[in-house]
Amino acid sequence: MKKILCLLSALVLVIGLHIFPRAELIDMGDETIYDTDLQITWLKDAGMVGVKNWNDAREWADNLVFAGIDNWRLPIVTDQTYGYNITGSEMGYLYYISLGNPAGTLINTGPFINLYGPFWSGTEYSLDPDNIMNPGKMGLTDDETDIYDYFAFSNFKEHPENVKSFGKDIDDEILICVQCGFCRAGCPTFNETTLESLNARGRVLLCYGLLSGQIEPNQEVADKIYQCTTCMNCTTSCPSGIKVAEVIERIRQFLVEKGFVIPNHAEIADRIASSHNPFGEPATTRDDLANLASTEKEGGGSNE
Repeated sequence: MKKILCLLSALVLVIGLHIFPRAELIDMGDETIYDTDLQITWLKDAGMVGVKNWNDAREWADNLVFAGIDNWRLPIVTDQTYGYNITGSEMGYLYYISLGNPAGTLINTGPFINLYGPFWSGTEYSLDPDNIMNPGKMGLTDDETDIYDYFAFSNFKEHPENVKSFGKDIDDEILICVQCGFCRAGCPTFNETTLESLNARGRVLLCYGLLSGQIEPNQEVADKIYQCTTCMNCTTSCPSGIKVAEVIERIRQFLVEKGFVIPNHAEIADRIASSHNPFGEPATTRDDLANLASTEKEGGGSNE
């Protein structure tokens, strides 16, 4: 479930002790990072500890004594300081200004380690005070059931009769996607189109739709799957380490079985089946190219 914002922030007790010529993040050498712009100190390791709910996270921060600091707290987030390119909150400022990340993509982690979210904020229900945007999804209460009541894969669990398995290994790869969107970084097709369905997250969601039976194979889905270059850039930025290329290859096989084939590929396959070569040339001409190359070599080549 949610990871604690162990990237906790603590107000520096004596700000005057830290004098730096320009805004930067300073590794203090004691597993803390000092932010000269915000004049606060962060824990360097964002994966230092995990808790199950917001109250536990706040209590853990309140009781934390680390690097000689005893007034740690969770970063403050208000209803006006969340979302893309919003820098009014401590977390937003760190993400966009101090670390220089683009909206929705964690590319630069700076001096921090294990910097993956989501994180706890210091303001109860700050993201959805009326509980209307994603009821129960924030997980800020003491009861974990509010998360599981809105389980993202509930249809997969409740309707096994609709499941079309692609094999346990591929099914598992599809199901471990946390939909964080880090895979946008470096995806060549997403960079060209900015279409969500043309990055790894969008394609894996399409694969989940096929797996769960929510969508049937069709040409539009096939086009999205075939446009993946299988370059594996997404795997390098994926916190879950999903083998996206293997998923794509298996789904392509499934699509071919269902009759959704790239026309050019189908034509080449037909040529190989009929002529035993991708060019559709008769077998009797197979030696012609070799003979031509040999003749040109003996004659010193041709300028024509």
